[in-house]
Amino acid sequence: PPSPTPSAGRYSDILNVAKRRSSDSSNDEQSPKLQRTRQGRLSSAQRLSNGSEVQRTPEKRPFKKPSRDMARSYQASSTKTSFATSVDNDLVWSQQGATQPGTANTSFESAISPPPRKPVRSSSTTIGSLDDQTLLDVSDALERSLLKRASDTSRESNSTFYGSIDEQGMVDATTISEAAMSPERLKQPPSNAGSPKESPSKLSHRIRDIPKQGLFVDDIFDGIRNFPYFALFICHRFATERKFVLADLVRHIGDGWSNYDTFRTLIKSYTKSRKANLNEPRGLWLSQDKDFDGYTFKGRIVFNSGRSGRVFGLELLPVQSDRSCRLQRKFGADRFLYLTLPSFESGLETSGYNQVELKQIEDQFKEWFVTPHKFLGRTWGAFHYESIKKKKGARKADANADKRVILFAIEGIGIDKPCSVGELLNWHLPLDRNRSQTFCKAFARIDLALSRTIPTFTFKPSQIRRRPDIRADGTPESTSFNDDSLSWDEEYNDRPVMDDGCARMSVGAWFEVCKMYRDQTGTNDPPPCAFQGRIGGAKGMWVLCAESYSKDKSDCDIWIEITGSQEKFEPHPEDEDDLFPFDPHRLTFEVCRYSSHAVPSELHVSFVQILIDRGVPQEDVADLMRERLNGEREQLLGVIPNPVRAHDWVHKQGSGSREDTLWQAALPLSLSDRLNFQLESGFNPVRAPYLARCLYRFIQKKQLSMERKLRVPLGKSTNLYGIADSLGVLRPGEIHVQFSVPFVDGMTNETYRSLDSLEVLVARQPALRRSDMQKVRAVVHPSLSHLVDVVVFPTKGVYPLAGKLQGGDYDGDIFWLCWEPALVSPFLNAPAPLQALNHRSYRMGQEQRCLQEVMDTTNLSTTDRFLREVIEFQTKPSLLGLVTNFHEKQTYAEGCIHSTILQSLCDIHDLLVDAPKQGYVYSHGDFWKYVKGTLLLREEPKLPAYKGAMDAAEQAKEMGEGDRMRTKDWPIKADSPLDFLYFQVIRRHNDETLRRISEILSKQLDDDPDLRYPCRRLQERGGANIKNALKEVLIDFDGVFRTWNKGMVASQYNSTVAQCYERFRAVMPTTPQDPEIILWLEPFLHGDFSLWELIRASALYTAYPEKHAFVWHMAGRELAYIKAGSQPGSRYLSKAIHANIKPKPVRAPRQFEDDSSDDE
Repeated sequence: PPSPTPSAGRYSDILNVAKRRSSDSSNDEQSPKLQRTRQGRLSSAQRLSNGSEVQRTPEKRPFKKPSRDMARSYQASSTKTSFATSVDNDLVWSQQGATQPGTANTSFESAISPPPRKPVRSSSTTIGSLDDQTLLDVSDALERSLLKRASDTSRESNSTFYGSIDEQGMVDATTISEAAMSPERLKQPPSNAGSPKESPSKLSHRIRDIPKQGLFVDDIFDGIRNFPYFALFICHRFATERKFVLADLVRHIGDGWSNYDTFRTLIKSYTKSRKANLNEPRGLWLSQDKDFDGYTFKGRIVFNSGRSGRVFGLELLPVQSDRSCRLQRKFGADRFLYLTLPSFESGLETSGYNQVELKQIEDQFKEWFVTPHKFLGRTWGAFHYESIKKKKGARKADANADKRVILFAIEGIGIDKPCSVGELLNWHLPLDRNRSQTFCKAFARIDLALSRTIPTFTFKPSQIRRRPDIRADGTPESTSFNDDSLSWDEEYNDRPVMDDGCARMSVGAWFEVCKMYRDQTGTNDPPPCAFQGRIGGAKGMWVLCAESYSKDKSDCDIWIEITGSQEKFEPHPEDEDDLFPFDPHRLTFEVCRYSSHAVPSELHVSFVQILIDRGVPQEDVADLMRERLNGEREQLLGVIPNPVRAHDWVHKQGSGSREDTLWQAALPLSLSDRLNFQLESGFNPVRAPYLARCLYRFIQKKQLSMERKLRVPLGKSTNLYGIADSLGVLRPGEIHVQFSVPFVDGMTNETYRSLDSLEVLVARQPALRRSDMQKVRAVVHPSLSHLVDVVVFPTKGVYPLAGKLQGGDYDGDIFWLCWEPALVSPFLNAPAPLQALNHRSYRMGQEQRCLQEVMDTTNLSTTDRFLREVIEFQTKPSLLGLVTNFHEKQTYAEGCIHSTILQSLCDIHDLLVDAPKQGYVYSHGDFWKYVKGTLLLREEPKLPAYKGAMDAAEQAKEMGEGDRMRTKDWPIKADSPLDFLYFQVIRRHNDETLRRISEILSKQLDDDPDLRYPCRRLQERGGANIKNALKEVLIDFDGVFRTWNKGMVASQYNSTVAQCYERFRAVMPTTPQDPEIILWLEPFLHGDFSLWELIRASALYTAYPEKHAFVWHMAGRELAYIKAGSQPGSRYLSKAIHANIKPKPVRAPRQFEDDSSDDE
């Protein structure tokens, strides 16, 4: 492995390129997951790419051992002052008894990130200004703007989870934060902008030179090449953000880069600003000897404003801790650079370019992708390109990003062993051994090495047991719950894989994996029975083979199975035999996710229509929704008056914050952090108006999220990983479900240790067809008792049950289970389509060329040919979202979920899900020709009313606008169950809930005696000089408030808050040398603290009892400090300890106390 960069002296040594022999065998196997989409292969002469004849197989040349001279062209040629600083950096406080140390945050229970939130506008009393309520709204908007800067550095989309659970925010970011955080782009199109007659061949020099512009910044000069790369990366970020000269900053730092504290001090001294905080953690410096394992270097490529200079610009992000991937662990994390890209379909307003120019830019970017680039003294080559999910409420710079490119450092500063991109890819996937795989599928397999995982136990080749998949045995399918009014005559004679993606590991191996996982994560929770993982070229779910207490030798030995469906490519020969020096990185079991104890789930919008189609009365669904929503409301209304329970409730909403809380002025930036900050300080929502408004907004956002996704809590439902019954003890139509801890329906208090003998509905998302939900019978089989918190599916039968549910399998799919009698009892199954789909029937093309047809797999210098084909294919537009939305509209128009047209749209959807791996090519023109020519639909159906209302709420920029949209008269369709449930059930319930909450949180005057005490005490006991000083301070406050009130318009919010906060912090006594006043300014405790901080805050609070947002933004830290200190039993907590605790469950009060004792 390459050496890290621990000292400057090592950066001048460059070693020779490592050489590896290519393998020469192949054995390509098609994944059984694609049973329904596979078809016969065409000859090379018949294969088409995008409707054109593909290029011929490269001429076979004698094998040459790779060397540098023949390698690919990539090879070598918040302001914090005084009191604010002390509190934020060192300590937080809590109420004794209110916050108890709990278990560590890290556990086997996978964390679910909460959706980002967005503000909505209140009515304003002044045109163009923001009232006091809206100030809260607007400041919360920064959670998507400022917080996004930091969260982007720690959140990474897992490249192996396609179509993962949507984590979009409740409301989009406001124009306030967009305008304030991003400079307005120059909108000056060229004179021929938008002209359809413009020839694409006429390239401006700016576009033409994109491939030659490296990473769109100037490279460093030789004088600073003895500086380590990671320090250069940080300095480059600072220099770019603040318009400094990088070389000057590097010279200023000198040898100070080696120590975190020294580096941080030098950065601040050079920038002459306390705001120049070093966002990189101290651990980055400590990780140098470990190749920066656990850290990821990221940035974003953005469109430059204006019409001169480079088309693109580079913005680096702070280096933050992150799970590593296999390639990072092998070659060093600092050799990989993850860059997001702007959309090439963004349009003139966002990008500054018309559609003709954007197409030219995209074409030149493809050349850029296969061109080596210089950056910070290293030569880089791109090797991966993928789509990323746009996050709702993202910063303006990120909202337009829809792709990610990953680059690899081939050679340069700090790299002891240069390595070409070809060698990198061949280390992971032996290209020649897999030369018969299609290049689309081969590229998709690179994702295995880029998955964010926790490495655990390393297996020897002899401990890996490869076994064939379990095939269908023909046992007749269960007909107990079939709808006899439908046809069940479809014959299926194939023998599909029944355990696709699922295998076992021994008890001995399981103990080793769990131990190493515990060591790395610090969890003390009981280990799971199933891991989703990676090893070599295999991916999927691995489950415990027997009870963990088994003493059977075969169970206790160390081994792991790999099935044919799990192994995605042929491994390296040396990884198959203990006699060879296998690579430990490739044979390490890497944990992605794991099973955890079951929790109640929700009724999703896509399930509602299937339920009603399959016999569940619409009114029964509505009654169930009302019952559940009313139960939750009563619980919430009981929580609000109790600060301890309110704190626990906020925590349970999945709104945990970052360890390093981001601040704006004197308040945390995140709304959830702001709530916890006040609750932990001892404030009560009923008596503290600003806290009440924050809580009201938080609840409202949660409701908006539920409305936009049309999800309703459902106590008798859960989501579990699906695995296959490797023992073959379950019959068709049966599932096995056991829980590690009792499952409790919170509303009825019914407790389940298993689902034995219950009828259960099973589904997975997305659910489009009426057959995408099936009714089965749950059993508990003794042989499967060691499998808990998962749903076990049968391997007997004609067709896998998971495959009937939107083409699912067992390599990590999560299934929704429901045993609510009102929904289950009347439900009848519909037949699922079993035959493989023919993509040509839908005017869909396919790219079928193999690796050996696009490159010479024995010559790694031809890897750029492979990547050139990859970027050409990957940049083709995906129509999956378009088809999904079209299907939703057509379903609404037809008033049902099953018809010939709808089935065809479902078929297209299913094909497009696997399009990247299968090489399917589908253009907008192809789709619309099929829709109009075959389906005979002359126009696109209209947007459903419920969908329009959901989209309108999501796009609302301010709270007042959102409220007005809720009163809009939508054209509700009488026969639409979703219109009825959305408008007549959910919205009505939420409106009533907010009305009742507003009655409880109705206090307007902020008159907390604890916060007024310092000011009142001085006014009552102080002399004339002190009273005069307080009066003069009020004059200064008035100036700050006038600035605040005048500047509170959308486009100036951030700058106004910062300006007012700076002015407020500068307010000082006019007679600081007065004997009675001078002591206020003395830093008695430490250099960053004085009593004046608290006096000033109390005086401001007392003077402006109804200007809550203004007061709390200026003095929130100090007010919280005063409040917590006034509470008996308060204690201080260091920031690190506070970040590692979570609320203990609130115990119910004891009903009686027994004063007597038998022992007395």
